[in-house]
Amino acid sequence: MNTQLIEKQIHFAGCNVSYLIGGPITATPPILFVHGWGVSVEPYQEMLSLLAQRYRVIAPYLPNLGKTTGPKSVWNYDDYTQFLIDFINILNLEKVHLIGHSLGGGISAQVSATLPGVVDSLVLIDSTGIPSGTIPTVLPRRLVEMLGQMPQARLPQLQQIFQAFTYNCFFHLQNVVETLKVALEGDLKPLLPQIQAPCLLLWGGQDLTTPLSVAQEFLGHIPNSQLVVVDEGFHEWNLFLVEKSSSIILNFLDGIEAKQQGGIKLDEFLIQR
Repeated sequence: MNTQLIEKQIHFAGCNVSYLIGGPITATPPILFVHGWGVSVEPYQEMLSLLAQRYRVIAPYLPNLGKTTGPKSVWNYDDYTQFLIDFINILNLEKVHLIGHSLGGGISAQVSATLPGVVDSLVLIDSTGIPSGTIPTVLPRRLVEMLGQMPQARLPQLQQIFQAFTYNCFFHLQNVVETLKVALEGDLKPLLPQIQAPCLLLWGGQDLTTPLSVAQEFLGHIPNSQLVVVDEGFHEWNLFLVEKSSSIILNFLDGIEAKQQGGIKLDEFLIQR
């Protein structure tokens, strides 16, 4: 099966939007993937290609954090949430499996709370949305974390992360700085109980940016949620351990589909797989 992701462009609400799309066209809702802070879609392409072997995958570049440009120089959770809602409407997506990493997780959580009838399932990977510290307190932890996960990384992935981050710092520096504050200090806890979709919290056990304590808080605030911890994972583990991350996600989505078709319970499905 050809799982190549192709790039497309659309324009709406003052945004020139680029996005990747690929995978089979079926009756199953597509995956809508939201990338993390400071980068863009490129570092996730290996994981997305694995997901696209089974599901249609759509991955937009967020405004002012990649190839997509927006009418404002600085964006926050509300702005990105409205952008995704507009994107979903423009593409006529009736249902989606929504997946977000880091800042993309916080955005996805707010979208899920806002559009409960559209989001069939939610996967939050080392998500922001619950305060984890200020920039001065988190930056030293980030340095330790980046050094710690270097043995997991491969050169092409590091190059993609560096290129995406450098591009954003060069063209969208103000937004990069301000969205870091949003990611670390923004508090979505009041919205989380409104999420109705089954939610998988997928977390690195060694995450120092959004520690496991953050995942436990998400677990306590999102009604239909479950937590899976990857012991060896840091904040970006899903970029480097792509077979593991994609396998866990696919098992979760298969469980959602089985449950909707009258099959076994979701937790039983995850255990059996």
